[in-house]
Amino acid sequence: MQWRAGMLRRTLIRALALYIVAYVAAPPIVGAVGCSEELAKAEQSYHKGQFEEAIALLEGCLDKPDLPRAERRAAYRLLGLTYLAQDFRDKARTAVKQLLQLVPDYQPDLDQDPPPFVSMVNDVRAELSTAPAIPAPVSKPHRKPIKKILIIAGTILTGGLLAVVLSGGGNEPTAQGPGATTISPPPDLPER
Repeated sequence: MQWRAGMLRRTLIRALALYIVAYVAAPPIVGAVGCSEELAKAEQSYHKGQFEEAIALLEGCLDKPDLPRAERRAAYRLLGLTYLAQDFRDKARTAVKQLLQLVPDYQPDLDQDPPPFVSMVNDVRAELSTAPAIPAPVSKPHRKPIKKILIIAGTILTGGLLAVVLSGGGNEPTAQGPGATTISPPPDLPER
């Protein structure tokens, strides 16, 4: 019986160690899905006058639900610039509005952004400040089931390990005989 408790303890310790390694070393499952390459390509397409290609790349980025805020901001800005360059003012206004809803304190770069874009940002900001504030829906991050399973398994393994350790793990021998070992208590420490 003693060997079973020891074996159980070793198994639980190994499982806990494996869980910790998997949890710490694994890349985050829930995390932001970036599109920095697509943004760079869209920027190049915009500067080359290839507006349809830039729009397709930007819309592809903006369709990603876990896109980091900084990349979403850059995509809305560039989308507004691209639509404005094509003289699609309504679409440009929509992109600028989404940009300002995402980053209310956004300030255009007066050295880099064209004056029509700067004017549009200021107009949309004024328009949004007079409109009643409607809070944007808060979306919960998309969680993958594997992370939940790992967390539950780790919790169960940790609880089992803790129960074995706290119960003494069956260190007391059940029978005296050949091969039976007894564990002596630690020596008393001198008081200071």
